Amino acid sequence: MAHSLNPKYYSTKWLELSPNRVPPHQDFEISEERNKCLERYFLDDHERTLAKTEFGKFSRGIIGGKIHVAMIKDRSEIDAIDWWCCYGAYFPKLQSIASKLLVQPCSSSCCEKNWSTYLFIHLLRRNKMTPARAQDLVFVHSNLRFLSRMNEEYIKGPTKMWDIAGDSWKDPYGGAGMLEIPSLTLDEPELEEEIMGATSEIVGVSASADSESVGDGDDEEDVVVLG
Repeated sequence: MAHSLNPKYYSTKWLELSPNRVPPHQDFEISEERNKCLERYFLDDHERTLAKTEFGKFSRGIIGGKIHVAMIKDRSEIDAIDWWCCYGAYFPKLQSIASKLLVQPCSSSCCEKNWSTYLFIHLLRRNKMTPARAQDLVFVHSNLRFLSRMNEEYIKGPTKMWDIAGDSWKDPYGGAGMLEIPSLTLDEPELEEEIMGATSEIVGVSASADSESVGDGDDEEDVVVLG
């Protein structure tokens, strides 16, 4: 649905980049799924009919029975959400959907960060934890980080940036300034990679040392003195 409501995919500039590209209203699969979404979103038949009529005018660039040249030109010139702010009043039914869909990032990073937090809680040493309990701990852990970053103590004081490096924070990533933009991140993959990598190396060294010691012991027991 979001693909159908993005004005960029109707622009001549975008379509000319590849001979196989077609606007969303001419793609069979996209049109089929879009109609399903409209049927689920607009339960009233009259409202759904108005929304479909608006989509027909939107896809053809028609306002008031005439082709709107400026609206068609701006499809490739301005951002999608800004386009709907400028011309969405002509398509009020679709604007309510576009304002909700087009502001969502097309990325799986939020899911991946949530999985990373889950992996942090559900380790091999804690693999007997029930899924419900692990889910509750992920919920508490994530929201605790959100709430803590709103306090001044998170930037200053002995507990600053507790979720990144605890009391040993020495500004390796630029200090508190690094969190001005990614203020809602759930995890720090770089730091986690460093910690987990170092832990893996330590565990590997310990395991090899233990195996060598066991092997030495076996050799001593297997020695037979021939008289």
